Amino acid sequence: MFCCANITIILDIKTLNNFSNIGNIGYAKVVAKLCELNIPVYSPFGEGYTADLIADFGGKLTRIQIKTTEKVHEDFITWKITKQSGFHGSRVPYTEEEVDYFALYCIQKDILCLVPFEKTTKTVLTIRLDNYKGVRTKTMKFVSDFSFEKVIKEE
Repeated sequence: MFCCANITIILDIKTLNNFSNIGNIGYAKVVAKLCELNIPVYSPFGEGYTADLIADFGGKLTRIQIKTTEKVHEDFITWKITKQSGFHGSRVPYTEEEVDYFALYCIQKDILCLVPFEKTTKTVLTIRLDNYKGVRTKTMKFVSDFSFEKVIKEE
């Protein structure tokens, strides 16, 4: 189980140019957020697991896959929510047997979202920033809909 205090992550251009560092930054932010909410966090040992973390939401162990992006558009953020498969690296979607939640982090906006698997698409997830000024529809997803506090409370 992780125990952590207040964590500050300092980014420089060298850090962002390293692909694995981008994922590590998202991982650290998600662990820090869960610890801040007093949620026990467990980490699978080794490689090849589809969940990056296991978190205890009120006695229920949940599998969390963490995705980090740098892709910010004017009023929305996009995350690829697929995994690499096979020698040639083709991208395939996760299944509900592998993942319960996606923890999403956007480096440029310092935004964290927690999205239940059933509220995702298969390969890409787009979430609008809360300051979106266009016409809103019922199917649009917004950052405020997926705050860790809100999603865990609904659990």
